[in-house]
Amino acid sequence: LLTHLEAHDYNIAEESLLETSLAWTESSLSQLLPILRRLPPERLAASPRLLTLQGKAQMAAGEQEAAANSLEQARLRALASAEWTEALNATVQLVRLHHLREDLGLARLYTQMADDLLHKTRLDDRGLEADLLLRTAALAPDTGLYPQGEAMAFRALSLYEAQGNLTGACDALLTLFSFHNQTGRYQASAGYLQPRPVTSQHPPWLR
Repeated sequence: LLTHLEAHDYNIAEESLLETSLAWTESSLSQLLPILRRLPPERLAASPRLLTLQGKAQMAAGEQEAAANSLEQARLRALASAEWTEALNATVQLVRLHHLREDLGLARLYTQMADDLLHKTRLDDRGLEADLLLRTAALAPDTGLYPQGEAMAFRALSLYEAQGNLTGACDALLTLFSFHNQTGRYQASAGYLQPRPVTSQHPPWLR
């Protein structure tokens, strides 16, 4: 990676950086900031994926204002170029960031934006779509968006079931259990803790 940067072979360097970042935990991404700052600013500004990575790295470093700017640039750039997966990635990160900042008004706004995008588009990667749905759903209660969050969790559950993803389905069921408990629907919530087979069909309680 550093060799390609020093040789100004930026296409390979950028792909290598993006691929490498997938193996890093979110809390350790701040260590990538020095590398990102070695890229030409115009190349960084043109890439929603790099801008989102920069925003996540800045968030990990505690640079919340800079992270908000990077992620908003990433979101707008991705929308302008119809890169829906990247637009969703940036939007979900903005939801997370504004929760961390305890700015629930903006967290609510970006949650609604993510919900709108997920209704308007169908991602090629259904696993990623389910992950984004569930991640956004888990943050929704803090902004009072229980109906939207519950609907996202249901959709995530359906996608996980269709893929036979037991871990994802269990996470979605636990999120739904939490929603029902938080809204006083204790009898219904108990059903989410019962062992059930994962199939490609909706389970009985979703029909």
